[in-house]
Amino acid sequence: MNRTAPALPRSTPSEQGVSVHAVEGFIAAWEEMALAGRSEPHSFMMLRHGTVVAEAWWHPYRADASQNLYSVSKTFATLAIGFAVAEGTVRIDDPVISFFPNLLPETVSPNLAAMRVQHLLTMTTGHPDNMTWPMMMRPDWTAAFLALPVPDAPGSRFVYNSAATYMLSAIIQSVSGSKLVDYLEPRLFTPLGARGQRWAESPEGVNTGGWGLSAPTETLAKTGQLFLERGMVDGVQLLPAEWMDQASAFQVQQPADWDFAGMPAPDANLDHLRLTSDYYQGYGYQVWRGRNDSYRADGALAQFMIVVPALDAVIALTSESPDWQGLLDLIWEKLLPAFDGDGNTRPGSVRTTREELPRPTGSTTSPLIAGVGGAEFTLEPNVLEAERLTVTFDGEEAHFRMVRSTGDTVLRGSAAQWLDGTTNMPGTPPDLFSDPTSAVESPVSTAVAWPDDNTLVFRARFYETPHADTLTCTFHGDTIEVRFLNSCVTALGATDDAHPLAERRPLLRGVRR
Repeated sequence: MNRTAPALPRSTPSEQGVSVHAVEGFIAAWEEMALAGRSEPHSFMMLRHGTVVAEAWWHPYRADASQNLYSVSKTFATLAIGFAVAEGTVRIDDPVISFFPNLLPETVSPNLAAMRVQHLLTMTTGHPDNMTWPMMMRPDWTAAFLALPVPDAPGSRFVYNSAATYMLSAIIQSVSGSKLVDYLEPRLFTPLGARGQRWAESPEGVNTGGWGLSAPTETLAKTGQLFLERGMVDGVQLLPAEWMDQASAFQVQQPADWDFAGMPAPDANLDHLRLTSDYYQGYGYQVWRGRNDSYRADGALAQFMIVVPALDAVIALTSESPDWQGLLDLIWEKLLPAFDGDGNTRPGSVRTTREELPRPTGSTTSPLIAGVGGAEFTLEPNVLEAERLTVTFDGEEAHFRMVRSTGDTVLRGSAAQWLDGTTNMPGTPPDLFSDPTSAVESPVSTAVAWPDDNTLVFRARFYETPHADTLTCTFHGDTIEVRFLNSCVTALGATDDAHPLAERRPLLRGVRR
């Protein structure tokens, strides 16, 4: 049985040759970045020589919560392939079609036949675009992937493609009979001492691979240390050092005309991009190469596990950041000098608790409370199938209750603090692909405020995701209007209704019964 690694050791920055001033300067600058709307910090851990020298969580985010890591998941998928290669059940030059003989299209094109596991690992499948959406249009994702046209020779060009990582997950399940998260449990998670991980699944019961992993920030830190130690944990070689080296090494170059988040122009210069961007430094096996000879796991809206071998350092953080590259720039600007050995250290540690994230602004009360508290409003027909709602008040708490055809939805918040609870509000927990009509009972922390006498705002932070939801109730005489806005919309600039990720939940209108 695999041993469980002990908890990561803690020490002060100065004990590991790190400047406390520089680390605190980074955190202060990150919080300034948040004030400008460019990033919102949720968690931060920094390791030097295998020791945690700084850590912070911004309440209501917390150390023991697992959080959706988006495409950081891809790096864990490549570790699974590394185990399979070491165990002899997969070779990186195996044809992809060899794992799914019963799911092949009627005609297998030469390019599909030429696609190897290594092409999945390096995002060089021969597809012209990210094929995730076309794959997801069918319930049988594996067969759908194999049926997609492959117009280019595999290996000829990098195109970021989460569907390729899904196929790595499907390969693991095909050779082991276990879902990816279960396959990694005894091989990786238990030896790391990691807990709380879970992974979303496709309709065909395969872990999504390229996204959907939730895990605590410390799991990111421990995995970064696993890379630094070339596959070794607590003196035990979990993965071959050669695999860790290959996964983190330069394997393929992103072309200048590849479009990351709309940044490069069609005539962009690769040499310029390599000087200014961490997204054009090359790609390994589901691992991004970065500036300063770093590499990282990278998830949407800046979920990062950054490894800097020359400094024997790991940086793990989670956030909701519209400006991903700007946050990486800040890391290089503020944290690299922390290791410069100039003696600018002092005894002390960086605090593990930070000021809480902003609550809604406004008054804690309104003259309307006496009149609208407990009143029932009948709602106009809507796609959420919400029929009635009430808002009640108990001291500094406000309770929103909505009756839907599928049952009651409740959201509780406080005007004095973030109030923990759960909710099954439609369209939550928010993520990049939220269904506006469905909901999952999820942990949430909620605060409320009255920006004016007629308006009550609920701000709900789903601390197991990078995102939040805002529910605004506006009272006019005997009527109420309820507006929804999840934070993905503003973070991704999806304020135009035509944007594919725009808010799809309707404005609700109701009349007092």
